[in-house]
Amino acid sequence: MLETVKCFGRCFLGPVLYYIFENNRTQGRAYSPTKIENATNRIFLWTSRLASFIYYASPILSFYLWRRGALTLEALPAWKDFSSRFLVGATLVLTGAFIARGFGRFANPDYRLFVAVLAASTDKNGKKTPGDLRDYDFDFRAWPVDFKSKDSVTKPNPEKRKLLDSTCPGMPTVSSVGIFTWAKDLPYNAIEYFLTCSFGRRAVYPGSTSFLQSLVDPHLLNGRVTLVKEHGGHRLKLLASDDNEIDSMFVDKRGKTDKGDKLVICSEGNAAFYEIGCMMVPLKAGYSTLGWNHPGFAGSSGLPFPSAERNAIDVVVQYAVDELGFSFDDIILWSWSIGGFASTYAAAVYPDVSCIILDATFDEIGPLSLARMPDSISSMVEDGVKNYLNLNNAEQLQHYSGPVLIIRRLHDEMISTVPRNIVFNRGNNLLMKLLKHRYPELCNDEAMNVVEKYLHSGEQNAQVQILVDHDVDNEKCLQVLEVYAQRNGKGYPCLIGQDLSQEEKIQLNLFLVTRYLIDFNATHCVEFPYQEFRMPWSL
Repeated sequence: MLETVKCFGRCFLGPVLYYIFENNRTQGRAYSPTKIENATNRIFLWTSRLASFIYYASPILSFYLWRRGALTLEALPAWKDFSSRFLVGATLVLTGAFIARGFGRFANPDYRLFVAVLAASTDKNGKKTPGDLRDYDFDFRAWPVDFKSKDSVTKPNPEKRKLLDSTCPGMPTVSSVGIFTWAKDLPYNAIEYFLTCSFGRRAVYPGSTSFLQSLVDPHLLNGRVTLVKEHGGHRLKLLASDDNEIDSMFVDKRGKTDKGDKLVICSEGNAAFYEIGCMMVPLKAGYSTLGWNHPGFAGSSGLPFPSAERNAIDVVVQYAVDELGFSFDDIILWSWSIGGFASTYAAAVYPDVSCIILDATFDEIGPLSLARMPDSISSMVEDGVKNYLNLNNAEQLQHYSGPVLIIRRLHDEMISTVPRNIVFNRGNNLLMKLLKHRYPELCNDEAMNVVEKYLHSGEQNAQVQILVDHDVDNEKCLQVLEVYAQRNGKGYPCLIGQDLSQEEKIQLNLFLVTRYLIDFNATHCVEFPYQEFRMPWSL
């Protein structure tokens, strides 16, 4: 009797169950709720969607009501009456749905077995362990923590972390600007903070909005099922240093493919998820892969501000090294679009990683934000990005001395200030800033003008003609670089070029561009061909 009561309580309070994977008890299949449970789940789903819609549409609705004269003191009694009736009705409906769902779950043997497994996963110390829970896909909030950043012996370089955190300072403080300046600028700073951290954050990371996630939820479930069933993936909950729970997926190819001993850590775009994102590219290519979702995306908690992004990739790298046993030499950082921010940070503070590959990534987000906002608020947008959303990929990449490969999409409409125009693709700026940092003596104005011409051409025939016009000999250029490295080491900045002619500098620059950059004839969201996934050039 007591066990029945406990089971009944677990059915009321348990998480939503989505899928049952094949095991020694049952065949793999989508969880089939009872009719009562299915109906009540729909009530909760549409309630959530309605609340999300009202939240995002509230400025428009408020303006409409104001124009209709509904937001006046005279209308206040009517609003009080309406709101009280609405809250009472909504409470009764949701409470009834909650109770009915509990009965519906209790009547389902699959759900009763699931909550029994969930309860059995809790040890005497109150900690949950995955165990048989891996046979189920369910609401990630109930998933046990697999690894905690605070328990890791692998730590990011503290000096570099502090330096990079300072590039996104937040709202000015009294101590930094003085009491009079702080008070004078407070209204402007408050508006800037509100707009950047509400509208701005959602525009930069639309995948963190509940409305978009509700639309893609079925696809995310299908993606997870595919990763687990067809690739042997393991879902993970990693606890970052700021207590954000990071939804992750590991697929182990060690001993299964010739590239399986290498781990590719995959960082997704601003509306992408590991379930349906760039993780599939290295996975299809035969590498072990570790994907993760940005804070606030899918099962990950928190919000995707720069500090949270850095904490998230920290715990992912720490898990790869401490728990999975990969050495830094075997870790490859792969990212698409805005995921380049997390990857370039990880490369900066874990400089021993094997290499970094950046697909459709920009140098900094400021110019892209300004290009999409009205000129009338450009100053506020610029300040807001600098203070709260400073995704400075090029600056972070300068702290990494390992191999880098930049994939530029010729018709990219997202990271170009003028969509689909290769001249305005911010990947050009990322590459040129990297070259200027690594080879300062080579990259004078005349050489950079030729490099810019090469990048702006965008067509293979035109690029080949530029190489021919400047008599670029790959073997000769490589030999010059190798001789310098043998005499002076391979560190950066590399000061080669002091005793070279201007034409030799141009030749070396063009050679380096062909090694650091590959072009992909596609728009922003086309999946990169796994057959072309390769490691960066290294001297």
